[in-house]
Amino acid sequence: MTLLPEMKELLQKRYRILQTVQLAKGMGRRQLGEHLGLSERDARKEMDTLRNQGLIEISRDGASITSKGNKILLELKQIVQE
Repeated sequence: MTLLPEMKELLQKRYRILQTVQLAKGMGRRQLGEHLGLSERDARKEMDTLRNQGLIEISRDGASITSKGNKILLELKQIVQE
C-alpha cells in the first residue's frame, strides 16, 4: 500500500500513541506527551480523536486501549513497518 508522506506520518504517530497506551495502562495526556515528544495540546487532540473513534477509553485513571484499538494496532503495525 502506498501512502502520502503526510498520511504515513499521521498513522505512525497514532500507532505510537496506541502502542504506548497499550503498554503503559493508565497514562495521562501529559505523561503521554512527554513520553512521545508531543505537546500536551497535541496529546489531548490525538487522544480525543482516538477516543471518538472508539480506540481508547479515557478515565480518571488515564487512558486504556479498547478491543477495537487492539485490532487497529495490529493492522497499523503492518502499514507503518512498510
